[in-house]
Amino acid sequence: MVRRLLLSTGLCLLMAAAQGQNYKPLNGDWSLEGTLLWQTGSAPLRFNMEEIKLRYFSLNDQHNWAYRARLAPTFAKESSSVTFAPLQVSERNITQYSLQLALGLEKHTGNNPRLSAYYGGELVFGTEYSEFDATNTVDGLNFTDGAHLNSSVSGGFSAGAAGIAGIDFYPVERLFVGVETSLLMGFQHLGYQQSSVDYNGKLTTNEQNLGTQLGLQLGNRSGIRLGFLF
Repeated sequence: MVRRLLLSTGLCLLMAAAQGQNYKPLNGDWSLEGTLLWQTGSAPLRFNMEEIKLRYFSLNDQHNWAYRARLAPTFAKESSSVTFAPLQVSERNITQYSLQLALGLEKHTGNNPRLSAYYGGELVFGTEYSEFDATNTVDGLNFTDGAHLNSSVSGGFSAGAAGIAGIDFYPVERLFVGVETSLLMGFQHLGYQQSSVDYNGKLTTNEQNLGTQLGLQLGNRSGIRLGFLF
């Protein structure tokens, strides 16, 4: 009976200590995190790091701020063949890359020892490039024996301001997972398209300004944000 009483008392004390423990960051802490995406279905399970984010926490009785810097690079290269008819094959190569940099500020709220909700804003800047190269075609849609098409878009950039909101959950000390959403008001210059067609020894080139656009964009940033404090 005494042993059961002591065991019950000990369990209660451990539970109380766990509930009272604060897993969230302290003043002066840094965090480093990445967003993990995965793909299932016909393809094997694959993980991809979408972005990297660094934060510095300035927490005291007057405010609970986190200063953040986010970097989101992407790169993709794909090669394929398109068959129009027997003996009519076009070889294609597509290259794309982009880079986005965002600097911002978060306001953290809530007294739960494991959950930290926040809202804030960030300034977002980006650039991108794409290239399409194909044999035996002049337009990418039809077969033209011996022709060679190359088309690229460069000089594109974007800038904007976004409102952000999210939540971090700390299952253990110094480790967290979370979700985040944003609403971006941005300006984008779509860049310049340069195309060249080499056919029967004659080279034809063309350049076009793709123009600009301004608008709102809602981003859910799918995937799991996984990070740690240091």
